[in-house]
Amino acid sequence: MKKLLFYYLLLSSVYGFTQDTTPPLVDNFGINIGLINAGINYEKVLAKDFSVNTILEYNGGFYARFGGDTEYIFASTIALEPRYYYNRDRRLRKGKNISNNVGNYLAGDFSFGPVIGTISSDDNVGVVDSYVLGVKYGLRRKIVGDLNFELAFGVGKLFSKGYDSETIPILDLKLQYILF
Repeated sequence: MKKLLFYYLLLSSVYGFTQDTTPPLVDNFGINIGLINAGINYEKVLAKDFSVNTILEYNGGFYARFGGDTEYIFASTIALEPRYYYNRDRRLRKGKNISNNVGNYLAGDFSFGPVIGTISSDDNVGVVDSYVLGVKYGLRRKIVGDLNFELAFGVGKLFSKGYDSETIPILDLKLQYILF
């Protein structure tokens, strides 16, 4: 009986140190600022390595007319990104930061726009209702405190009202500040 107890304690201590100790993903709410966009986002954790990021933002664009006039247009979009964070265990083992869901991820990209309204320097210019279905690879890195850098790229299919669908590149480059 003593031998059985000894082996039980020995094995339980070994298995106790090999359990997964990666902190879970956390829900967060933040603001994003990109090269030509700004908005808010809420990331909701669904499981250990899975989350859904909901984004509401204004995207901008500039264009030139004949005669040298430069015009602008801003349109709102809403997006859902189911994310799978795949390297958090490895980052933790290497002593790297994983707070605020820092890490690499694979994501779907489902976006629709315009949602709220369009702002333009020319009243005769508008944005056609459209949506994008795509996939992307991304990474989020902590800069300082609650300020993160996020980069993602991939490919998607653009569907616009009254036009043929087309394959487009997806590129996200933004700073994100986590509010809570």
